[in-house]
Amino acid sequence: MSSNSVANLYFKMIWQKKSTLLLLIFVSLSMGLLTSVGYQNFLYLQAQNISGLSVFNELIVPLAGWNLFLLMMVNVITLLPLLPGLRMNNQHNLLVQSALTPFQRFWSIYKPVFLLSLWSIVNLLLITIILSIYSNIDWQRLVLVISGLVIINWLTGMLALLACLQCHKLITAILASLAVIFALFGLDSYIYTSTSYDWWRGVFLPFYTLREGQLFYADMVAYFGWIMLFTTIVLHSFAKNLSVNRFRYITLIVTGLMVVIVAPSFNGKVDITSSKRNSYSQQLVDLLNQQNEPLIVSAVIDEGRSREEVIRGYKLLKYYKPNSSIRFVSRQAGDQSIQQVGEYIRFQMGHMEQLIAYPFDGEVNLVFQQAIEQMLARKKQWITFIEGHGEASPFGQQPSDLTQLKKIMEGLGWPIAVQNLYKISKITDNTVLMVIAGGSKTWLPQEISVVEKYVESGGNLLIMVDPDSKVPQQIMDLVGINQTPGTLIDWNGYQSGTPHPAVVIVNQLGDHQITRSLKSLVAFPWATGLETVSSENSTSGLKSLFEYEAVLKTHPAVWTEFDVAAETLSYNEDEGETRGAFSLAISAKNKVSNQRLLVVGDTNFASDTAINNYDNKQLILNMISWLTQIENQNLQADHQDSFIQVSVVAHWLLSWGISLILPLLVLVIWLTTRNNKSKQ
Repeated sequence: MSSNSVANLYFKMIWQKKSTLLLLIFVSLSMGLLTSVGYQNFLYLQAQNISGLSVFNELIVPLAGWNLFLLMMVNVITLLPLLPGLRMNNQHNLLVQSALTPFQRFWSIYKPVFLLSLWSIVNLLLITIILSIYSNIDWQRLVLVISGLVIINWLTGMLALLACLQCHKLITAILASLAVIFALFGLDSYIYTSTSYDWWRGVFLPFYTLREGQLFYADMVAYFGWIMLFTTIVLHSFAKNLSVNRFRYITLIVTGLMVVIVAPSFNGKVDITSSKRNSYSQQLVDLLNQQNEPLIVSAVIDEGRSREEVIRGYKLLKYYKPNSSIRFVSRQAGDQSIQQVGEYIRFQMGHMEQLIAYPFDGEVNLVFQQAIEQMLARKKQWITFIEGHGEASPFGQQPSDLTQLKKIMEGLGWPIAVQNLYKISKITDNTVLMVIAGGSKTWLPQEISVVEKYVESGGNLLIMVDPDSKVPQQIMDLVGINQTPGTLIDWNGYQSGTPHPAVVIVNQLGDHQITRSLKSLVAFPWATGLETVSSENSTSGLKSLFEYEAVLKTHPAVWTEFDVAAETLSYNEDEGETRGAFSLAISAKNKVSNQRLLVVGDTNFASDTAINNYDNKQLILNMISWLTQIENQNLQADHQDSFIQVSVVAHWLLSWGISLILPLLVLVIWLTTRNNKSKQ
């Protein structure tokens, strides 16, 4: 009898069992229900405009994790009753007395079980195909996930087969196999969460990195060793009744064990993802290599899934910075000051420090990379806000203040300071950027002189002005940019749904470095237009040194309104109001020193009341990034699979159609084959 004949016989025996039918129906039903729950949750998060969403992370990763459990369950339930059942029915001699090689014996038993266990992976592929039609799924990353599932399926199958070969009783075989499999799973999970991943490459542990799209050489070597070890032991068990060279099997077993032991010494990895989400930039890697101090990560977060996400980011960080360490602090176990603040992550390296809030605004690997980049780039550089004239304050309590911007900037690692010019004669040298955010009071001459000296010495400057701001004209003349009289009115935006005609909507973004990465429109409430001062009218000798560029412009239907509080607003040319495309932000870059200036015709767009509207937050971060010449502050990373907008049919399938169709398909096939056999 050939191995295929034996395999077909065993497949029929397994397939005809009602337990097999119920098992496959359960696999499809559970995958469908999990898909439905994950899909509905994703739609909810999508409707809440949650940043950093990923279809792969929110839907496919949980399904892949559930697949691990399903694979183990299918292997145990379909395989373990087989050999004990054959012994009880006196059919075991059919296999023992056959003239098959050890491998043919093994494959004839395991082939039908292996094929049946792949049903859960087929379910995952069908779900992913539907999702890929409506979202840009990273198929390169999916290939690694599927490969990892197939490898684990094989290894858990070998463990289950070993149990049923060694145990003559069904209950003993089931308990033994489950004990070994879950012991390995528990060990790998413990090692993963304890972050000690340098000395062990387990059966399940490499899957955690494979599902992220990372292919570590050590993991592949370890998997090769595990497959050699388990498969050889199984083959040796099938060869007990044959005259074979046992030294060959012992050699392969020892070799497999040695490969597993030495696997962690293999360094290097490949980032398989299409977006290279698991790779730090070469510039950052070089900076990290130049730092001798250890990098300490302190995570003040609670137990649960949050810590797993942080560990995932830390694993990649430790690959590039081996002398890194991490510690977790629970808010409940901390002092009262920790309990009153939100969850956060602190990076420390020598005297440098960086804080980022949790939950993250994007993918954890990207957030970690940006945080470290900003920490290394900034060091002791401060952003100084001017106060004393009624400016919007980063430490204020009014809705028009900039407290949220301050928190974001501090989270990115920027030291923030406020400075009253009346009390000083010079801005400190560690100020990388000065910010003047409007103001309603008149400046003193000595205060104007401090700013003039700062700009003339090459300092970067951000000025935000409102229609009624009292920023000194001497400073505006110095930078070569002036306001146009009146408040800008966007009637088109008001008709489209803005709360007031004085809220200007900008949806045509230019190619300036500040606006290039914006993904949405931006809004400017109660803004003023800007214009550059001609060289003939400029009183500043700096004017000729700068290149000016309009960063943002309104659409041509916007006009300047002199009486914005009027009951009805209308364009009145006779009163001097003008209509056109006004500049809302103008940048100036020094041709010689690369000094940078930026004037924005609004302070409200970055205030606490408006910073979270549209893409305003990213706009102000881009402005600060451009002014300080420290790039890569885009919190809204390009998540290729961040959105789903499916058809009616796909919505039905993902909601509950899959949990109905696939189980029915299994039932129909099973009943059809049973009926065909009964007719024969």
